[in-house]
Amino acid sequence: MNWKINQVYPWLKADVALGKELFRKYPEVIKYTKQLFAHRLGSFFQFQVTPFLVYVFVSLQMAAYCGNFLQLKQIQPYGRSRKTGMSSAWHRCR
Repeated sequence: MNWKINQVYPWLKADVALGKELFRKYPEVIKYTKQLFAHRLGSFFQFQVTPFLVYVFVSLQMAAYCGNFLQLKQIQPYGRSRKTGMSSAWHRCR
């Protein structure tokens, strides 16, 4: 693996022993990693846990409406999804 890393990225020196030193030199790496983790966790709850909770407390059909709306909302801008009538399904979810 080191051979391939050296071949593709000759400027990158992969050395585990330099890890602590580089973390002290670049503290923003930890900051950005924490932010990324928080955003990934929030995204997981928004798109994976919310439909499950809607199913548990309301119905499977309503969970399908909400899941479809969330998928369409990711594809289309917010204003456009209202024009297509998909926002009405979301209002029934709340």
